[in-house]
Amino acid sequence: INNSNVYNIDPNNTFVVGESAGGYLAMGVGFMDDVSEAASTLIDSINTVLPPNPLYEGPCIQDAPYHLADSIATMHLTRPNLGSYEGTLNFPSNKPYQIKAVGNFFGGVFDNIFQTSNGVNPPALYMFHQLNDLIVPYTYQKIFNGYVNCSLGFPFNCGYLTDRPYSYGSNGIKTLIDTMISNGLLAPEYLFENTLNNSNCIQQATTPSLQCHQIDNYWVRTTNMATFFAPKIDSCSTVGVSDGHVDINSVNIYPNPTNSNITIDLGEVYDLIDITIISTLGQVAKVYNFKHAELITLDLSDFESSLYAIKITLNNRSILTKKVIKK
Repeated sequence: INNSNVYNIDPNNTFVVGESAGGYLAMGVGFMDDVSEAASTLIDSINTVLPPNPLYEGPCIQDAPYHLADSIATMHLTRPNLGSYEGTLNFPSNKPYQIKAVGNFFGGVFDNIFQTSNGVNPPALYMFHQLNDLIVPYTYQKIFNGYVNCSLGFPFNCGYLTDRPYSYGSNGIKTLIDTMISNGLLAPEYLFENTLNNSNCIQQATTPSLQCHQIDNYWVRTTNMATFFAPKIDSCSTVGVSDGHVDINSVNIYPNPTNSNITIDLGEVYDLIDITIISTLGQVAKVYNFKHAELITLDLSDFESSLYAIKITLNNRSILTKKVIKK
């Protein structure tokens, strides 16, 4: 938020999305508003983990598919104090901001962090989780519960992982929020999507499409999330931001949606044009640089079907953002 001008972010329309561990972070950023909600057992230092039995160095530590480390001797076994739940990166915020919604793909929370302490309406929440996730529990269970049970048996024969915290997965979070609503408490508006994929360990290991710790259909889920998020936006300031030298309405992108190529019509010739294509998860998909152009054609045929933001910088000054759908 402190660098909102640099990254073209509207602080009053902030959306946070994460997958797996990133889902935990997104949930914390969006809903933790008091130090009492931080699980001290997960923040304070914890006793150093005992090294695995040397018996497991080959099949469980070094070998595929896990390859957790080059050897037991090189493993980091200390669990230090992680510091304040607020973190230290780019903090404290020196600008007001509002998180409108949080997207959580197969992540979770360690405790009920949804009761607001400041009287402000909590962010909306989108969640997606598959039934037999081996890493993050679907309901309420220990982290890596399915993974551990798989590793104990043939052919891995690994040791049991101790001291794993309990966590609420997406369905467990749904239960927490539903209980709050039934008790008349202020609770997040949410959309929860899941699958009935109940594939066992062997099926998930041998058939990538059946793996549960992933998105089943990226296009469908991200589109549903974006549709759920759209009404939460107060203004359209993130769709087009300019320093006054560019008429946003004069910049057109077509065809949109597209199966392959798009044409960007800038309305006039610009000396320097920088174009960045950004995914719905905020990842830079590709960067283009052009000189002395008005009409620009980009080939998106290799891009996954999804919604993308196209950030256009003109003459190193004017910045605007448009959206395009790749079918």
